[in-house]
Amino acid sequence: MRINRRYPAWSSFDCSRSRDEGHGNNWPTFFLKRNRRGEFTDRKGNVVTWELRNPASVDFKGNELKQVRSALRNLTPDKRKKINFYGEHLQDFWFRITENLISSYKLSPMLSARVRAALTMGLSDTAAAVDYVKNLYDVPRPHQLDATLQPVLAIPSSPSFVCEQASAAGCAHMILSYFFPHEDGKLKRLAEEISWTMFLAGIQYKADVEEGMKLGRQMGDMIVVSLRYQRVEGDVQKSNRNSELTAGFQQKKSEVISR
Repeated sequence: MRINRRYPAWSSFDCSRSRDEGHGNNWPTFFLKRNRRGEFTDRKGNVVTWELRNPASVDFKGNELKQVRSALRNLTPDKRKKINFYGEHLQDFWFRITENLISSYKLSPMLSARVRAALTMGLSDTAAAVDYVKNLYDVPRPHQLDATLQPVLAIPSSPSFVCEQASAAGCAHMILSYFFPHEDGKLKRLAEEISWTMFLAGIQYKADVEEGMKLGRQMGDMIVVSLRYQRVEGDVQKSNRNSELTAGFQQKKSEVISR
């Protein structure tokens, strides 16, 4: 697929030659499949068309970069707290949220296993799709277009478009809301909070976050269709409990996350 870029390729920067992971195209997928051309297909064999904005239409060197500069200039102590909180918990955030939900709703061992498996496989499929999109469009990170930027979090060694954390958040929100529908509002707020923190930290453009969440939710929608087809559900979906999603984290939710 030929890409008409209006920006220098991420891979053209010498400092970017060492990639994080870099093997997503070889990962096995669970809810999705791949055809011989490497395209993702659903369980019926239909090629998935990712509902993403073409980055060729995004002004990364102009307005997008200007917004990143503004976000870094206007960081407040509260925003820095959020950035530090999420930066510390990125690797296991959604798994810890899931364990809190399982505990609050007192799920059976079997249903607990299904919830964990759905999230794990869903996030793995999302990571493979994100890796594919990143390699396809090869968008440079903000600091590569403006060397004066000082991002607050460590910069991943991967192209910028789309934001992997936003994609994971969008997918996790959809999957967990399927099992715990009464927690949908809180899960949605958490997903948006962690996604936009990546922009505030200066490691992603706004477009990365917006389109990343879009990809994650599209993936989550497809996974939920599969879960419904498999009839993976339980009485928990009828229960109206109230879980403290971030219980057990080092910093209290009231101190870090906006209500």
